[in-house]
Amino acid sequence: MGVDHFPLVVVSVAVAIAAVSDLRTYKIRDVLTLPLLITGLAYHVVVGTHALSQSGLGVAVALALTLPGFLIGGMGAGDVKLMAGIGAWIGPLPTLGVFLAASLATAAYALVAIAIGRRFRETWTKLRGLVAGRAIQDRVKDAVERRDRLEVVPFATMTGVGLLVLVLVSVIWLRQNS
Repeated sequence: MGVDHFPLVVVSVAVAIAAVSDLRTYKIRDVLTLPLLITGLAYHVVVGTHALSQSGLGVAVALALTLPGFLIGGMGAGDVKLMAGIGAWIGPLPTLGVFLAASLATAAYALVAIAIGRRFRETWTKLRGLVAGRAIQDRVKDAVERRDRLEVVPFATMTGVGLLVLVLVSVIWLRQNS
């Protein structure tokens, strides 16, 4: 029995659409994320019980990883729902890999944005406030309204980077071990 690539194709298309939307409008619409989540679970109902449990665990992992960022205002609800949909389609371990790679891409993007914008002192002040427990929701909302790409990271785009990294690492690993 071969590897089922269909979930990865579905996720790749959805992430590409979400990335473009996030770059253009700073939003990831429910019309994309909710069907992604529902169809991921439904697909795995058809495939079998074990697949459904992996799908459910994928959603749980995605929520565990993204809800804290959402609750402090550093991530939008669309990002959370997108990751949950990804988890429903590809399961817990790949979802963890996508999230970790996306987080590293986000950190790299943020560091470049800080350097380009020469906002070292301002960033340090905001980071201390975040660590001290002050919500950043108002600052993020203000940055979105100003359309400030140096202050708001399009996480769906970084998720696309994370997905690409996961695919490339998987291909390299499979080639070395086959």
